[in-house]
Amino acid sequence: MDIARDIFDTLKSLCALLSDARVDYCLIGGLAVAILAKPRATEDIDLLILIDEQEIPTISGLIKKKFEVIQDHNVMHFENATIWRTVLASPADNVTGFVIVDFLLADNEIYREAVCTPINLTFDNVSIPIASPENLIKIKQLSNRPQDVLDIASLRETLNFKT
Repeated sequence: MDIARDIFDTLKSLCALLSDARVDYCLIGGLAVAILAKPRATEDIDLLILIDEQEIPTISGLIKKKFEVIQDHNVMHFENATIWRTVLASPADNVTGFVIVDFLLADNEIYREAVCTPINLTFDNVSIPIASPENLIKIKQLSNRPQDVLDIASLRETLNFKT
């Protein structure tokens, strides 16, 4: 199983699906840092999504039309975040793996700003909105886990290099 390819193929399919449904979202987390600043290992997709918690079943139904969903009933409430975790079967036909997708609900001003002002990159003809480095730093400061501190340093280094 090629985890990186599974994650990237799933990301592209999710982005196309959400964009077609006119759902506002952007990529955050380790994959966004890897694209914008410094490559690093990550085993999941983190999407910041502009929906209310009551809309999760609608988005779940949309996802089930495109993906085999292994698990999607896990909503976690933290001090600065509401995360809906979904586990999807690998998109590759010959693979029996899975991809974890964490949807962070954009339920505060920092998150809403990131969703509304993304950087749009295109990969294989699929537009992928990614939170800007400045907004990723703000988001990562909210959780401030050890990996987030390292990611913030990488993002700041990238910002300083570009200016």
